Amino acid sequence: MDKNKYEFSNYENFDEVHKIAKLQFKKIIKNFNQYDFKDNSEDLFYGGDSCYKLFLKKNDVILCGTLAFLFEDCAFCDIFFWNELYQKTNTVEFRYFCEKFFRDTSKIGIKNMIVPMDKSRLKHESFKKYCQKLYFTKDEYFICDEIIEKEYKNHYLLKVNYDDYFKKSKQVKRV
Repeated sequence: MDKNKYEFSNYENFDEVHKIAKLQFKKIIKNFNQYDFKDNSEDLFYGGDSCYKLFLKKNDVILCGTLAFLFEDCAFCDIFFWNELYQKTNTVEFRYFCEKFFRDTSKIGIKNMIVPMDKSRLKHESFKKYCQKLYFTKDEYFICDEIIEKEYKNHYLLKVNYDDYFKKSKQVKRV
C-alpha cells in the first residue's frame, strides 16, 4: 500500500460527507429516515468537543470516514462510511484508517471504539460477525447511562479496546 496516495483530515465539506454516508446508509438500513440521518450527521459533524471526526482521502477523493460521539473513555462511531462510488471496500485501507482513528483519539483519553450496529440493518448478523473478525473482538458494550441507553436501545454495541486490538493485530493473520 503506497501511503503517499492517502491524506487524513478532520475537516471536509459537510455536504460531500453527508452525501456519501447517506447513500451507504440508505442501502443498509430498513426504513431509513433521511431527515433523522441528516440531523444526526449535523450533530456529530458540528458537535464540538463531544464529537470527533476523521476522514481518509485517496487521490484527493474522500474514501472513508467516521463521525463519532465521545462519552467517558469511548468513541461511539455512529456514522462510519466508505465511498463505494469511488472504490469497492478494501479491508487493508479500512484498517489503516481505523488504526489512525485509534491513535488519534487515544491522545484525547479515548480507550475504546464502540461500533453501534442497528438491529434493523439488513444482514445484521453477518455484519456483526464481519466486524467481530475485523476488530478481533466479540466484546459487547453495556450502557449504564439512561440517556445513552435510550439512544442505542435497538443496537448491538461492539466494544473495540484499542490496546487489545493492537496486541491481537500483531498476533493474528490479517483478514
